[in-house]
Amino acid sequence: MNVLFLGTAAAEGFPAPFCGCKSCGRARASGGKNLRLSSGGVLINGELMIDMPADITAMTQKFKLNLTGLKYVAVTHTHNDHFSPGFLNYNLPKYSVESQPVIILGSPPAEAAFNKFNFEKRDFLEFKLIKPYSPVILNGCSVTALRANHDTEHSFLYLIEYGGGTYLHATDTAYPHEDFFEYLKDKKVNIAAFDGTMGTRETTHPRHLNFNEAGEIAKRLKAQGTFSAATKIFCTHFSHYINMTHAEINAYLKKFGIKAAYDGLNIRL
Repeated sequence: MNVLFLGTAAAEGFPAPFCGCKSCGRARASGGKNLRLSSGGVLINGELMIDMPADITAMTQKFKLNLTGLKYVAVTHTHNDHFSPGFLNYNLPKYSVESQPVIILGSPPAEAAFNKFNFEKRDFLEFKLIKPYSPVILNGCSVTALRANHDTEHSFLYLIEYGGGTYLHATDTAYPHEDFFEYLKDKKVNIAAFDGTMGTRETTHPRHLNFNEAGEIAKRLKAQGTFSAATKIFCTHFSHYINMTHAEINAYLKKFGIKAAYDGLNIRL
């Protein structure tokens, strides 16, 4: 399994394009891993993408990628930093010499958002409805939607299992529901990414996690055997409001056994 993080900021990006706050200024001055595109966009084995964000063109240019091997898109929810279906229009023969069909997986609201777009050629695109905790097998890869605790109806987290490797994608959620932990009791996860939107803020947010909450979830998953000492655990989806550099985020998360993801982070199992 190969997991590539194409973006690791919240919806506004980090630094945010219309913001001159101290946090954004520090990111612009520091550059490197402190420059983050929005986090809808995790590419697995070159063929499965979690979300199709509005930043997808910038992502492919930033990392000198093409998505000619893309076969599947698993949609978490319909916020535009995670699902901008119009970009799939450019996977058609009119725009690409290597077009191939793409299957989009998601909830009824995601299907509705998909159907609103007037694609030039629909026979290259197929939408497949999925339900939480009902695995879908795609070319040897198991994709399971888990319920997210987010304000958008039918928001999903994902468990991806392929070739003996397992990736848990748990961003854009507040503290998960009990069925999340129950389903994962019999699973062994190699790589995990948690929401880190709220940073060091201690207040509970209805849609996102702070670092301490991410640490608590990781601790609970370790206690129930889902995580092992070898599990690679990350936070992602950072808002510019946290006012922390990449190095500062890493330093804070170290006590939880978690690292800060960054744009271009590539993990191979």
